Amino acid sequence: SREFYDSGAEISSLAQGMTETDPKSIWIGTRGRGLQRLHIDNGQSTTFTSDSDLKHHRLMSDDVRKLLVDKEGHLWIGTSTGLNLYDTSTRTMHQFIHQAGVTDSLIPGSITTLFEHHQVLWIGSDHGGVSRFSLQRQWFDHHQIPNPPGTIGLAHNSIRAGVEDHEGRVWLASDNGLHCFQPETESWRSFTGDQIPGLNTPIIQSLSLSDDGKHLWFGTRTAGLFRLTLDQSMAIEPWMKGNIRALFSDGPQRLWVGTMGNGLFLLDGQGEVVRHCRHRVQGDATLPSNTVTSIAKDDTNHLWVATMSGLAILDAKGDHIEFATEVAERIGKHEVTHVYLATEGQMWLGTIGTGAIAANRYGNLIGHYTTENQSLPHNSVHGIAANIDDEMWMTTGAGLVRLPRKSTK
Repeated sequence: SREFYDSGAEISSLAQGMTETDPKSIWIGTRGRGLQRLHIDNGQSTTFTSDSDLKHHRLMSDDVRKLLVDKEGHLWIGTSTGLNLYDTSTRTMHQFIHQAGVTDSLIPGSITTLFEHHQVLWIGSDHGGVSRFSLQRQWFDHHQIPNPPGTIGLAHNSIRAGVEDHEGRVWLASDNGLHCFQPETESWRSFTGDQIPGLNTPIIQSLSLSDDGKHLWFGTRTAGLFRLTLDQSMAIEPWMKGNIRALFSDGPQRLWVGTMGNGLFLLDGQGEVVRHCRHRVQGDATLPSNTVTSIAKDDTNHLWVATMSGLAILDAKGDHIEFATEVAERIGKHEVTHVYLATEGQMWLGTIGTGAIAANRYGNLIGHYTTENQSLPHNSVHGIAANIDDEMWMTTGAGLVRLPRKSTK
């Protein structure tokens, strides 16, 4: 059996309740149909929209962009027109909007980034820069393109991602490079497109901190992968060209990089390329496709690599790689979007057009879930995760679905 939760629109964000006041809840943000709160125990849901008759269910907009559960268990809802806070202890909804001329109001624009840093909520938007909101003192401040020019601040008001490093600094990815905020001095340092060698397009889409905290990796859509050394030099080096689609940290000295069109790379602790795996027309030991979409590792240390033409399973020890071709062939060719390692050695694959597949480490099929056997509402599966009860959750082309534990055995 399965449980399907029809969001009625594209799912934009998911968050899980984490406190006694919000037990076993899944929050589902959508593009156009507001917010849904799913109660896992009984399968019932509560809808929050902009036109709700209940004030404590009313959103700024039905176009939900980002969700964040803070350390107190309260839910922050970033929308296309502003920010909502749902207090899970009092079950009340609060609204924050941009007010022209009011210095301590929210930044303008659609919310693109939400993360918490030392009792401060960071809010990035698509054209308004970034706001900080003190969770203790309940105030906003703004950081935008400097005015007048030449002062220190953001170099672009479109923010795409954020991360905190081991020194407590906040790094933001924008449409014009990278920005670092130092909380101790309340100061900014920007690395704009013309300051980063090899960055022909200054739009930075993703950030990843190395396990040892010594480097910050950032990926772009057209200019590839870059590495910033987190010391006094703050040196930035272009590392790999292309469209970076997937990153997987395999311990402090190994990083797997999946690309769109250029296969799979293994980098060592210094970022040097140890191995490069590509699709070859002839030969069995090859990737099915040079577009890698997802990477995961099973409990026997085999690497499962999803590509747009099927699955590759690698036995990677040191810098030696062997392809477990027979195992991958048992699963068959699928356009794989996501790989997830579940308990008891099960590997779950999301695909475009052929549903979800569960297999063991030997490639033996455990289950194939599709619309045809009434397991899924749609045969395109974009994301897979499990909760603490080992129930599988999937985002599909037609909403969110839960497969109860008994149906995945």
